[in-house]
Amino acid sequence: MVKHAVNTDVLRASNIAQITTRETVRFTVDARGVYCRKEQRVDHAAPSDVLKASATRIPQPAPHIRGDRAVRWERVAAAQEAGLKNIGSITEPKR
Repeated sequence: MVKHAVNTDVLRASNIAQITTRETVRFTVDARGVYCRKEQRVDHAAPSDVLKASATRIPQPAPHIRGDRAVRWERVAAAQEAGLKNIGSITEPKR
């Protein structure tokens, strides 16, 4: 009797959870609707383009938005309309 063997490289799974950290992207928006990212003003004609670009990244970064006290909610909601999810807001404690 002749036996034949074939060497195979079998995939191995690990039960150790992979920790993925999402990048945090911080935006500020003032009462006029001017967005800034990384302390630089976003071209006023294209804030939705910048927001959409962040929304299409995989994994999607965690967006944090700091709004001016007088900002209208529609200005902040533009991030959600661009496709960003799990939007966090940055607030200052009352002094």
